[in-house]
Amino acid sequence: MRKITLLSSALIFIASQGFSQYFTVKIGGGYGWPGIQNSGSVMTFQPGTQTPDPATSTILPLIAQRTDSSSSKFKSNVYDGYGHGGHLDFSFGYMINPYFGVQLDGAYLWGRNVTSVQLYNDPLLGNNAKLTTSTHSNGLSVNPTFYFRAAKPTAKVAPYARIGLALPISGAIYHSLHIDAPGFAGGSTADINVKTEAAISLGFQGSVGVSYTPVPLITIWGEVSGQYLMVRAKESTLTKYDLNGQDFTKNFTTYSLVTNFVDKIDNNSNTTELGTKTRDQTSTTLSKTDESKPRDVLRQVANLSAFGFSVGITFNMSKKIFLDPFGKKAKAAAK
Repeated sequence: MRKITLLSSALIFIASQGFSQYFTVKIGGGYGWPGIQNSGSVMTFQPGTQTPDPATSTILPLIAQRTDSSSSKFKSNVYDGYGHGGHLDFSFGYMINPYFGVQLDGAYLWGRNVTSVQLYNDPLLGNNAKLTTSTHSNGLSVNPTFYFRAAKPTAKVAPYARIGLALPISGAIYHSLHIDAPGFAGGSTADINVKTEAAISLGFQGSVGVSYTPVPLITIWGEVSGQYLMVRAKESTLTKYDLNGQDFTKNFTTYSLVTNFVDKIDNNSNTTELGTKTRDQTSTTLSKTDESKPRDVLRQVANLSAFGFSVGITFNMSKKIFLDPFGKKAKAAAK
């Protein structure tokens, strides 16, 4: 009897040791919101008031407003963030011991579409102009992460925490503007699309959760997560400019179609903002902008911070786990 007890204990110990160092593959998904405090905003492109040339547009926080000929006027902020939306999570990891591991997490974001309507009187577009703006972000990020597990090696239920970096590697922010201008040239409509790509940016992310391991091979988990990430703009490109159904992008130079975001503007920058350069090619008093190159604008940042949840499944892999993936041998030895 004593020999059986010692043998059973030895098998359980071996099984727990086999589960103490292993590789993991995780897949899951969830949803995120801009944050607990409703105070963030998204950016948009506002058409110029003197000419339809896209180079005269400005970048400013998105608002909703009604300041047209109606007697019911208002302006209001549109609070949201580009991290708002669903995401697919996946990772490859390695548990160094039963309590600590490292992971290379990844996440793909499908951003929620944020929409705003502005009704206003405009010097260029005329009275009762209507501007409908929609914006969202899509993108892939990689997140090097430390994983902390707070339970015995053989525990099926375990609280855990993750903390690491957030590094976006691809993706973009998209803006779609639809303009109804009944007071412009006898009535006009315009559809404008802008794609903004990101420069290298770095943030932080982490989560706390609970995992359940019914068998050595599989762990089911759920967590509450948070991310702080401000993404720096690199370049914006006007991908569509239709006026009354006609494509007008061919009528504009690169200076009008592409925006280059920089951290400093000086006399050498390709811009008219400082008054040292002009787009008037006949001028003899100022240097000229290079119409074959993008327009330089001070860099903008997009808020991709979010607070949300994720659920998923992890596959635990090692030679010893594969010898008893469903724990049947260990369970039989314990009887």
